[in-house]
Amino acid sequence: AEGMLIIPILIDSCMWKEYKWISETQMLPRDGKCVAVNFMSHYNTVFLDVANRIKEFVEAGLKAEAETLETEWERPSDDLIDIDRLPSTGAKLFGRKDEIKLLDETWKDGEKNILSFVAWGGVGKSTLINKWLEYMDAENYRGAKRVYTWSFYSQGTSERVTSADAFVAHALEWFGDEDPKAGSPWDKGQRLAELIANEKTLLILDGMEPLQSGLDFEKGKIKDAALEVMLRGLAKKNLGLCVITTRLKVPEFDHEKYEDTVESVGLEMISKEAGRSLLRVEGVRGTDAELEGVVEAFGCHALAVNLLGVYLHGIEGHAAKHVAEIPDLPEVEVDDGKHPRRVIEAI
Repeated sequence: AEGMLIIPILIDSCMWKEYKWISETQMLPRDGKCVAVNFMSHYNTVFLDVANRIKEFVEAGLKAEAETLETEWERPSDDLIDIDRLPSTGAKLFGRKDEIKLLDETWKDGEKNILSFVAWGGVGKSTLINKWLEYMDAENYRGAKRVYTWSFYSQGTSERVTSADAFVAHALEWFGDEDPKAGSPWDKGQRLAELIANEKTLLILDGMEPLQSGLDFEKGKIKDAALEVMLRGLAKKNLGLCVITTRLKVPEFDHEKYEDTVESVGLEMISKEAGRSLLRVEGVRGTDAELEGVVEAFGCHALAVNLLGVYLHGIEGHAAKHVAEIPDLPEVEVDDGKHPRRVIEAI
């Protein structure tokens, strides 16, 4: 079929020369060698070559599609797009189709002002946002007048980090405030909210947890006055969308007056099918049922499954059965991170 890539792979010795279409095709491994005889101890060499061919094929198709893409949206000028501060992430994204769909629908519907993704570090929050931004970029950001991103990730999670001053100062200037240095933190937050909300802006705040309290009696509360005022303002009025990623839920948004304009989504869990695919990519061996059983045994917890891939890949044979060697940690509750902590303990 037109547009289909076929890559013949010689797994074991056979009479492949009798089939003309195969003999005329560049088969892997090359020179008539087969995986079972010539690459048994390092078969990944062959399949890495296969993966590279598929990657080149897909990228060529995407490039051609992008070149011919007709979009109904006019692209914002380059000076109205600032997306350089997000952290670089891997290209792998497993089990997040629903979240991508939610982002698409939330942006299109315009009914929500703030969408917050909450999960432990390592689950893939930033990867999700980067992947969605790629889709948005391909379609000229679907009507956005401005696109602005900021990551607090590089600041770390030390309690000494208590200010969003750098973000507020830069954002006020970028959005055209007449005097970014003027006023109290509350004044600056209010002005920034108004500047953002007055046109269809896509605002992404990545890794906001350094500016949230970790104390039990106020867990997640925003510690920075300007940031809190800005987000409260956007929660009330926003022609665009503010997307937040954080490890802690923002309690300020739990008030009933925000229930129609703010949505918080947990990313701790992935489907057993997505977990199985993730383990396969990490080289873990086992049947589909075995790998899905491993995922379920660790609560379908996204971070735990990510760590399991690392742990099992480091064991000779990479077999799924080695999860039986991971300590149980009965004293740790599931809500306190039992599943990922078990794997960390094993590592």
